[in-house]
Amino acid sequence: MGFKAIVLSALAAIAAAESSADGESTVTGVVTVVIARTGNSFVLAGRDDPNGESFYVTDRDQNERFADYEGAAPLASGSIVEVTGERVPLMFKPGMLARRIRLLGSVELPPAPVVELSELRLGMSDNRRVAIKGVVRRVTVSGGFTSMHVSNRQGIARVRVQGRCPSLSRLVDRDVQVTGVAMSEFNFRAEFMDFWIEASGADDVAELEPKPEGHRLEFEGQVVAVGGDGAFYVCSDGRGMKVVSNGPRSPRVGERVRVKAFPDRERGVVVYGDADWTVLAPPSPVPAPEPLMVSPKGRLMVSEDLAFIDQQFKLVEVKGRCAVSEDGALVVRVGGSVEVRVEGPAVDRNAVDEYALGPLATVRGICELEVQTVSRDGKTFGDVLSVRVLTSSPDDVKLVRDSTYRAAYVREISRHLFRIVLLVLAVALVAVVWVRLRERRERMKRRAIEADRKRIAADLHDTVEQYLACAKMVMSGAATKGGMPEDVRKAFEVAADVLAQAKREVRDAVMNLRVDAASGTTLAEMLKATAARVSKSGAVEVRTKLRGIGDDFTGPRMLDAAAIVNEAITNAIKHGRAKNVIVVSDPAADGGFVLRVRNDGEVFDTSKAVGPETGHFGLSGMRERAKRIGATLAIESAGGWTEVRLDVKGMRSV
Repeated sequence: MGFKAIVLSALAAIAAAESSADGESTVTGVVTVVIARTGNSFVLAGRDDPNGESFYVTDRDQNERFADYEGAAPLASGSIVEVTGERVPLMFKPGMLARRIRLLGSVELPPAPVVELSELRLGMSDNRRVAIKGVVRRVTVSGGFTSMHVSNRQGIARVRVQGRCPSLSRLVDRDVQVTGVAMSEFNFRAEFMDFWIEASGADDVAELEPKPEGHRLEFEGQVVAVGGDGAFYVCSDGRGMKVVSNGPRSPRVGERVRVKAFPDRERGVVVYGDADWTVLAPPSPVPAPEPLMVSPKGRLMVSEDLAFIDQQFKLVEVKGRCAVSEDGALVVRVGGSVEVRVEGPAVDRNAVDEYALGPLATVRGICELEVQTVSRDGKTFGDVLSVRVLTSSPDDVKLVRDSTYRAAYVREISRHLFRIVLLVLAVALVAVVWVRLRERRERMKRRAIEADRKRIAADLHDTVEQYLACAKMVMSGAATKGGMPEDVRKAFEVAADVLAQAKREVRDAVMNLRVDAASGTTLAEMLKATAARVSKSGAVEVRTKLRGIGDDFTGPRMLDAAAIVNEAITNAIKHGRAKNVIVVSDPAADGGFVLRVRNDGEVFDTSKAVGPETGHFGLSGMRERAKRIGATLAIESAGGWTEVRLDVKGMRSV
């Protein structure tokens, strides 16, 4: 594959989008640092300006060592190399995946420019040689490199020195200048997080003349509280101090300790970090907490010179009424306008609703103030932005449910009850509206069905029934004329009976159509009405004793059952010449009922009953109706009584 030569400064200036183009490039430059922890990466700068633009080089196949390296000596800072590989985009600047590296020589690197930490935090010097000045706060030897923390007025910088260099521990609390390459750290979303300085060895860390600021301070005091992440609070000569230990271990509350720590600024005030401490005396009772000082105007009482704030990091007691902040944190209002945010294990996240009702609270904990400072005429002035109290145990917050709280509680309960009542009323209203709409739809449906039934009944009455009546009259008249053969006369009589039965069937159908099956009439009511009508005619005495007929037995089934009873009563009068008829119903085990029509007329022999072939349709019609409603019809005679029995199955058995 062919390649094109390109100077390093031109490669470094290529935009990330352009650097992903196909093809290889060859560049020549000087190595500013070899990344020892990977062994297959280094930073390359221009030969004419090693402190200028640089880019990151790594092995194309991600081997532990460069696969194609030509050189008698290993790569090191100052090596002059020729690199052939593919340009790739990185976060801030383009880089290169190396296919071949050839060592050309070496050169001594010039001094690196001293830069501010603020410039490094912006990623502006990524992959460039820089130097920083500050005080060494911590040295840790781990694995194949040595870590250092170097601080100055702008903050703390992390330094990673290649190789195990325990000798650097002597530089703790001394002024140094560190030379190395600024490297950037990103999270998994490719967001810039922080920087560190990659130094080639211990020679890149030079000790400087000491300066008066930024060095470790030493003080003694009693531990009044212990926080998380190695933090603890010391009261020394009436002042409160926050100390962050150099390790995860912290002293116990009440112990007297000697502390050596570096001053930092946190939330606008001085704290002490990277602390080493020793215990001077065993635990003893800590002083009682001081009440939080609030002026009559409702402001915190602090000194004008915020370098010393009377209650900062001290154990205080706060009394006031509870509230809840926008983010759901517990707040205690003191003096009307001062809001103290309460944090720590004493805050019950499940009691936010109770805090919102405003009970009185007594809170015990460490006072932390966030301040905004302004320097003028060599003095520091400012204002308090926020106050928080850090609790250490659940007993540090005590609530008093006074009359104000109880009144708020009653109001809250009343609001909840009112909402519940409104919800119940709304549900009830919706249910009522739904029922009314359903009833209205049912009424409209019944009216439409009833109108159709009446129309059909009127049509049957005015047409078919009248034609049948006329035909019967003709047949009956013909049967009474003399001079007609006997078989012909009998045929006319049978035809007349058939037409009469057809007329009755049509009349029954018309009656059924005119009865609204959904009007609320029950079978028991219909049977009682039939018994009363027949008894009133004087033909026979009909008595009823009805039990077990369910209200759900309605519609066509009810009409067919009523027609069977009507036919049984008619047959008892017409054929049996009965004097008494009893209609009885009893409940059945399957949820249905048994309907009996008994009469004291002549014994009825079903085997001799005439059928449709002779023009009599009564018994066959009753059986057809019984079959249609899923019932069983039986006729029995015993002891001078004839019984028509109808076994109606329950709805579950149908």
